[in-house]
Amino acid sequence: MQADFAGNQGFPATFTASGRVAGDPAATSISGVALDNTNIPIAGITLQVDGTALTTQSDQQGQFLLTGVPVGRVKLIADGATAARPGTWPKLEYELVTVSGHNNTLGMPVYLLPLDLPHGLQVDATHGGTLTLPDVPGFALTIAPGSVTFPDGA
Repeated sequence: MQADFAGNQGFPATFTASGRVAGDPAATSISGVALDNTNIPIAGITLQVDGTALTTQSDQQGQFLLTGVPVGRVKLIADGATAARPGTWPKLEYELVTVSGHNNTLGMPVYLLPLDLPHGLQVDATHGGTLTLPDVPGFALTIAPGSVTFPDGA
């Protein structure tokens, strides 16, 4: 392989490629760990592969394993509403591409941060506002009306 680009000044371009040999599609899985913002495991988080009936919950160490997952592009949903800890926890979505016959680890923790509903701000298409955090003096985030979009497009 050879690469050329303007302004290279004689420095070589190096490329590295890696891959995995596909295995039995029935042996395809997704695993990971759910943690809070202080790296403490969160038990009871519900994890689901969108569009399937595949679901599991994180254990006491925050670990989870989904087996028999589809091969290719999938959306993993981590729903904190079922967390085995007090507080309100969010729902997050992760897109990944699974490799057939492998345990596809996320490569980083699913970080769920507890929601601070009393200091929250509701915005919509016609109402914005400024969000402040009592524990972070001087912080302010101004949100313009109609500027927030959820993953489902709403």
